Amino acid sequence: MRFILIAVFAFVFQACASVSQIETLNSSISKPVFRSTEPGLSEPNPSGRDYRERLLIKQIPHFAIVWRELSPDVNREEINLLEERVISSHSSFGKYISIDPSKIGDGEVLKAKDIDVILELQFSSNKDEISVNVQYKDPVLSQNFGSTFYSYHQIHDENKISSKDQRKTLEIFQAKNKLVPLLPAVSSYLSEVSAPANDEIQKILESSLRGKVSVFSSSPGTSIMLDGKEIGKAPLIDYSMLNGKHQLSFSKPGKDPIFRSILVRAGKTSRVFQEWSDDISQGTVLLSSFPTGLDILVSGQKKGKTQYAESGVPYGSYSVQFVRTKENNNYEYASSEISIRPKSIASLALPIALEEGAGWEAEEFWETSGGSPHFVASFPGQLLFQKKQDLPKGWYGVFSEDIIPDRVESSIKLGLAGELGGKLGIYLTDKEGHSILVVVDKTDFHLVNFAKDEKESLVKSSYRWKSEDVEKGRVFRWETDPEKQLLRVYLGNSLIQEKPWNFKSLWRIAILTPSDSFLSGNPVRGVKIHYPDMVKFEEKIKK
Repeated sequence: MRFILIAVFAFVFQACASVSQIETLNSSISKPVFRSTEPGLSEPNPSGRDYRERLLIKQIPHFAIVWRELSPDVNREEINLLEERVISSHSSFGKYISIDPSKIGDGEVLKAKDIDVILELQFSSNKDEISVNVQYKDPVLSQNFGSTFYSYHQIHDENKISSKDQRKTLEIFQAKNKLVPLLPAVSSYLSEVSAPANDEIQKILESSLRGKVSVFSSSPGTSIMLDGKEIGKAPLIDYSMLNGKHQLSFSKPGKDPIFRSILVRAGKTSRVFQEWSDDISQGTVLLSSFPTGLDILVSGQKKGKTQYAESGVPYGSYSVQFVRTKENNNYEYASSEISIRPKSIASLALPIALEEGAGWEAEEFWETSGGSPHFVASFPGQLLFQKKQDLPKGWYGVFSEDIIPDRVESSIKLGLAGELGGKLGIYLTDKEGHSILVVVDKTDFHLVNFAKDEKESLVKSSYRWKSEDVEKGRVFRWETDPEKQLLRVYLGNSLIQEKPWNFKSLWRIAILTPSDSFLSGNPVRGVKIHYPDMVKFEEKIKK
């Protein structure tokens, strides 16, 4: 009986498996190594996937309007009147572009009209109270520049409406604080109760054309000039800049100025690090969490909140604590040592709940690797790989910031075999060099393990997806077990490896493609990273 039960269980497990093991590929794979690209070797250029990545600076935003979830029985004359009010109050600070509502989701139409922000209007009414909520949305990325609110009181008073003064306001419908339908005879009019101030509208529309840049230097106090005008000294955090291509220059006593071009995309933040060859004792530290807002303590001293950056830090080892402060109580989520090396950037991340790890919001979590200026990894919405010409032999892609070891659940969603125009590598490593690599070659997945000092290793096992689902795609998962000191790797729901793992060393994740089978385009559909114990605690303290 016992044998039969085990056999039945094994049958059920195999039936539920996502992949089948196939003949192991007889091949030796090179170990990926992070290789930074020297800044300034190539000119920044738009990716071609996001029309709002511009070379030329644009100063007047183009805006379009769309109504969300309008009821079929809504008064269209009233809606038109409210729409005109919104347009007129914004036209002093931007250019209104009329677009067919059915085309508002067409990226090519928005690109042709060069739309910078979509005003999404939501109408609501309660008896005689009417309101319009306005959300200001990026036409390409999933970001919101702000919101405003208009409210009106509907007045039913034929005597007032038929009076001479009210007849006059029919011609100038936004005179004073009243909106009146432009009709010969009306039964009601709208009295404006509240509306956004001009400076509020101006600020939001201007933000649709501005990005931010943070500048760090191995020499604190380095002078920074933007397009020939001095804007401050390093470190310079979240400096607002108009979209487009700009030239930064860096100078300090005894050194010739250094020039670098940057491309600013509205709504995004770029980081620039200037290294001076004579700085041999200081570095820069970047500390981040997802979501942001954790308190940072360095060697016991409170420094600020994530995302936190500091340059001119003397080299050495420092203790870092990520702390959540709630009602005067401090909860330590994680702690780690971080080593600062001269003329370098040390980064440390705690992605408690990184939901869109391949999206533009997570761009600062990744660092381009490859060492060639002809390889570009960018985030025009989703992670994108491009090459300008043939690349030297090696792996190209992005490495994550160092992440703190703990109980982690992570998944990387891949497209179907037909979506991959080249090979893909998913890489997980600790700081000591122990690592695993899964190479995806269209239909086949090859698992490779690397010891600490290995530069190459044979494929350990190979797999093939049993059946592909267009919506679900193919999911690579890994999870860690701190109690048992284990790493588990899955393809779908199939466990393909369980191995001892180092919980004393920081980890990195990488998404890569090899030069000899370059994957151009979006390498993955999505990346998620969760620290489940911390997520549960976050939910608990919010209650």
